[in-house]
Amino acid sequence: MMAVNESVRAAGIDLAHIVREIAKDEVSAELQRCPGGLTEKERRILDMWPRFEDGELVMPGDKVHYASAHNDETEIEVESITAMDGYFVLCDDECRSNQYEQGQRVKRPAPKVLDADGVEIKVGDTVWYRSLSTGDRMRKATVTGFGEHSLDGPLATLKDEAGGTWHIDPKKITHTRPDSWERLEEDACNSICGYFGKGVSECDDCPANAIAANSDEFECCERAVKLDIVRRAKALAKVEVAE
Repeated sequence: MMAVNESVRAAGIDLAHIVREIAKDEVSAELQRCPGGLTEKERRILDMWPRFEDGELVMPGDKVHYASAHNDETEIEVESITAMDGYFVLCDDECRSNQYEQGQRVKRPAPKVLDADGVEIKVGDTVWYRSLSTGDRMRKATVTGFGEHSLDGPLATLKDEAGGTWHIDPKKITHTRPDSWERLEEDACNSICGYFGKGVSECDDCPANAIAANSDEFECCERAVKLDIVRRAKALAKVEVAE
């Protein structure tokens, strides 16, 4: 087994110095622009060096595609590059690694898919979505993948509570649970502090303070709950809150 870092130093190239002092694109350009100026040992190092699918050299600090044993599609940041007989290994600082055959191109991480609120969508997430079939209603589902594409990019594959599979535009998906009459009924039966997601005497940053601040006079917590329930009911009934 031979670490690429060690073989590079043996050839008179200080990889650590290159990575610290010179931009990666300049390193790639320099190595590929002047192949005639390389020694035989340097050329062999360059030939075995891992490359991305677009031909760019992989360097420590780069992020590469990584599929775990659980098939979770994610990424790792390259900490070390190790060359062995016929293959090489890219490893991060948590000892997660990818193994490649010599000459095999390295995949970059897939672009992150964001929902309507700019939150990254990941496999296994619980989300809500709206489509032509649901009209104005938001339907709950679980993200199972990103296999399909449209002209605008990847579609999220969702499995709804009835077991149906849907391919939905990410911009029609949210991680925020939508309000509903059922949820409003549940919240109305909650305690005053629990309604706002707070414990007893946890008054800092409580939404009730904002409700009171928007009133002409101080509103007690109980009245703040009632006002918020009315506001939500109006919104659910599609009545303009601001008159």
